[in-house]
Amino acid sequence: MVEAILKTVKMTKIGREPVAVLPLAKWQEIENIIEDWEMYNSENFRRDIAKARKEKNRIPLETLLRKYKLV
Repeated sequence: MVEAILKTVKMTKIGREPVAVLPLAKWQEIENIIEDWEMYNSENFRRDIAKARKEKNRIPLETLLRKYKLV
């Protein structure tokens, strides 16, 4: 979804770095997508921890941190 938004934006270079100038509405769309993704991952993370505690089937914290790319 973000890639589709960025394809409609004109790219330019300032110095060596390419930059994109996009309308505020497009930037807010991208921010919303990122926030939704972060919230989804954090909810799944909490759910997996709660599930492991209930089942007494311990999942090492390191495993969960790697799974959700928090390390």
